[in-house]
Amino acid sequence: MRWLLLLAASTAFAGRPPEAIDADRNAAESDLRALERRSKSLGDQADERRDRLRKRLRALYKLSSGGVLRLLAESGSTADLAAREAAVKRVLERDLDELRAVSDEARIADSETKLATAQAEKILIAASSTEKEASGLAKRRGKLPRPVQSAVQSAFGLYKEGEAQLARRGVEMKASAGEPVRTIAAGTIRWIGEAPGIGRTVAVDHGEGWLTLYARLKAERVQVGEQVGDGQPIGEAAGPTLYFELSQGGTALNPFGWLLPPTK
Repeated sequence: MRWLLLLAASTAFAGRPPEAIDADRNAAESDLRALERRSKSLGDQADERRDRLRKRLRALYKLSSGGVLRLLAESGSTADLAAREAAVKRVLERDLDELRAVSDEARIADSETKLATAQAEKILIAASSTEKEASGLAKRRGKLPRPVQSAVQSAFGLYKEGEAQLARRGVEMKASAGEPVRTIAAGTIRWIGEAPGIGRTVAVDHGEGWLTLYARLKAERVQVGEQVGDGQPIGEAAGPTLYFELSQGGTALNPFGWLLPPTK
């Protein structure tokens, strides 16, 4: 579902809920650690290749320290000498190409690490700014209407499917076929289409980076660009579940605690 993150209108930190900032901080720190490990590995590879190249050059120097006559004596003919020289050149060129490639990749990794560090610093500053007031949907936490009035059937977060451990960015809510699906807040219809794994989907942009997805729909009642109000029907559920996702700045949030309790 990462492609849908581009639908978020803004990734500004102001008014972001604490769990969104925590998730961003953890992700940034994890990415930074991975980049640091990559930089170290590339540095080690470059050192190894430089050492190998030095050894080959030393061996070549020792081999040729007796001059052409010694090489001819050891190789047996000028043809053998030319073949040996060509082979040595190929090996040295290969080593140099490998060293240049690793060095280039190390420079790219270093640049990516600097960018990740700057991003992590921004997130840490945002996390420490506790005086910022809640804005957007955060002001209505716990009071947002439900897209359908039934309870959650499959929860947010990690779950197992066979031996694999997967992560669900939203929740599955019980829904009858043809049941109206309502938006949890006013906003703009940003996207309508088929989403991999969850079927017919409507994405609503609520401003300030807030985005909701309503999927497993039988049909939609809205068009892209249309303005919708609180609790307005936007489509019909295909049943037996509705997929619902709430995110801010591209970070998926657990809808539990944000919506009003179910009435059935």
